[in-house]
Amino acid sequence: MPRLQENSTVKRASLQERLAFFIQKQAGCLIKGNISRSGERIYHVPGGSYYDATVINLAAGERWFFSEAEARTAGWRRSKR
Repeated sequence: MPRLQENSTVKRASLQERLAFFIQKQAGCLIKGNISRSGERIYHVPGGSYYDATVINLAAGERWFFSEAEARTAGWRRSKR
């Protein structure tokens, strides 16, 4: 059996994130739900200032949304930029 390394959880999360990104992108989820350093839940829409720089970390509770209405209903707010 291979020996687990300290960063094996990170590698699994990264694989999970890549898989989720692929599936959600194919399904049409384009809105990114990001959690700020202060814990605020913010969503980013395509064309927004931070959209391209935002990376979703599923292990941290971040997620993708199909619509802004879905994001707002889940308690997230739109990015101010």
